[in-house]
Amino acid sequence: MKGNANLRLRSHVLRRYYGKYPFLYDITFIHYQINMPKGWLAQRQLKKDFLDIRKITGSSFLVYFSDVKSYAKMKQGLWKEFSNDCYVRICNLQDHEKYRQINRRAHILVTKQALEEMNLADEKVVLRINTVAELSIKQFRELQERYSIEAVMVGQIAYYDKQEQHLVEELKRMYPEAEPIQLELEKIQKVTNDIYDVETYTRVINALEDMAEGLAELPTEQKVKAIVEKISDNLEYDDDDREDVKIENHNLIGPIFYKKSVCEGNAKLVQQLCSMLGIEAQVVTGYRYGGGHVWNEVRVNGEWMEVDVTRENAIILNDDVIPETGD
Repeated sequence: MKGNANLRLRSHVLRRYYGKYPFLYDITFIHYQINMPKGWLAQRQLKKDFLDIRKITGSSFLVYFSDVKSYAKMKQGLWKEFSNDCYVRICNLQDHEKYRQINRRAHILVTKQALEEMNLADEKVVLRINTVAELSIKQFRELQERYSIEAVMVGQIAYYDKQEQHLVEELKRMYPEAEPIQLELEKIQKVTNDIYDVETYTRVINALEDMAEGLAELPTEQKVKAIVEKISDNLEYDDDDREDVKIENHNLIGPIFYKKSVCEGNAKLVQQLCSMLGIEAQVVTGYRYGGGHVWNEVRVNGEWMEVDVTRENAIILNDDVIPETGD
């Protein structure tokens, strides 16, 4: 999607995901499950790559572990350097017990259901939800009274493109009794930078409720049309992002608070507005208009329809289509 990061990766762990010479967009926003190598030399290479990536991406940098076993392999020296950048997914009490035995703290990612089932009152957690409709302001405040929630991750434990989805479906069909190829599963275990601190999440919910006001009683098709028009009429496409990548353009911050965004932020706003109005919507990635692109698929009257608010936005605001380089 974006230009090359002018970085050469050393570690095979990262090369298998990003290639030897990664794109800036990929290393800034897409964080794959780290399959931590055991060897000292391999972790040393990984440390050098992490340092280089953090220098380039700044506050966008994070190290994601989708399982505790991989996190447990992280040596003390590597952990000391990146302890505040590590995010570990905890799914159940067994995961949490293994995590506590490691005795190396990280940011814990949990679902609302898992948080309450495990009763993690003594841990700081990052709450993971798919859509804002799952966590109203009232529910959020009630949870805050019982748990120490430091942030909320919205929607992006994985969105994956149609090619990846098709591949995994084919693997499941071909090998119904076996797990799909490990690497392909790991590729889908990824997160993006849709993490909001408590104050910001509250502001996001309030803003979305304001945007959805007056639309609840409309038929589904009219709701979707109104969402597209509302976003298109109030958002500017940030062409500067092609040269100066801004994280807020790729999550909900840009389109909600700065009224400026790119395709990814636009699609996420559509998805979350739809969720508030009871409409199922997905974020879809792929190749369009001569480059990488992000849009939506929305279920209307039982059928999926494509919604590309960025293209609509460009036509309405600029009297033109998206430039052929894509975004």
